[in-house]
Amino acid sequence: MGKASILRDRLNFLPKQYVDSEGKVDYISIEKAKTVQDYVRWLENFDPENLKTKNEKLAFWINAYNMLTIYGVCSQLRKNRDFAKKGNKSIFQRFRFFWWTKYKIGGRKYSLYQIENKILRKQFSEPRIHFALNCASQSCPLLKDDLYSAENLDQELDMAATLFIRSRKGSRLDKKNRILHLSPIFKWYKKDFEKSSGSIVESVKKYLREEDRKFIEDHLSEIKISYQEYDWGLNIGAPAAFTS
Repeated sequence: MGKASILRDRLNFLPKQYVDSEGKVDYISIEKAKTVQDYVRWLENFDPENLKTKNEKLAFWINAYNMLTIYGVCSQLRKNRDFAKKGNKSIFQRFRFFWWTKYKIGGRKYSLYQIENKILRKQFSEPRIHFALNCASQSCPLLKDDLYSAENLDQELDMAATLFIRSRKGSRLDKKNRILHLSPIFKWYKKDFEKSSGSIVESVKKYLREEDRKFIEDHLSEIKISYQEYDWGLNIGAPAAFTS
C-alpha cells in the first residue's frame, strides 16, 4: 500500500472519530493526530493535473477544501484560543480565513475562496458542492463521515444535499404561512441553483420529504422564500464529548 493510500485511509477515519452527529468537530484532538498536517504536506507536491476524470477532480477539490478548512482552524486555534469562541464571525476574520490565507497545492498557492469559486464553481457547474463544502461554521453543512470518492460521487452529493436540506439549518417549511425558510447559502449562490434547476424552490423541492414536497407542489404559487441568519460561530466540540 502506497503512502497516498495510507494517508487516505487515515483521512477517511478522521471524521468518524472526531466529528459528532451534530457536526461539532474536535479540532484539538485532530491537530494532535497530525493526519491533516500530513495531508497538507502531501498536497504541496501533488499535481491535480494528473487526475483524469471529472469526478476524480471534483472529489479531490471538495476534499481539499474541507481538509484545508480544518487545517486552517487548527492553525487559528494554535495562535489564538479565542478563535474557539469567535470563529469567523467578523468580516475581517472571514477575509483573512477564506481570501488571504493561501495553501500550496502542486506548487501553486490557493485560498479557500479560490478553490470554491475559481475551481469548483467555475469549472464544474455542480450546485451540490454547496452541501458538501464545510466552512467550519455552525450553519454550514455537516462534514461527510469520510472523504468524497470519485466512484460514488453522484450518490454522495445527493446524500449531502438531502441531509442538509432536510435539516433545520438547511430548510424549514411553514405550511400555515406558506413560507419556505432557507439557508442563506441558497441566496449567496442563487445563480448556481437557478442554472441547474430553474429556480431555488425546484432546487430544494427534490430533496425534501415527500409530504413537504407535495405541499409545495400543491401550493407553489403561494410559497414565499425567507432566508435564515447564518451563524459563523465555530463548529467546535469539546474533546470530552468524543470519548466513549
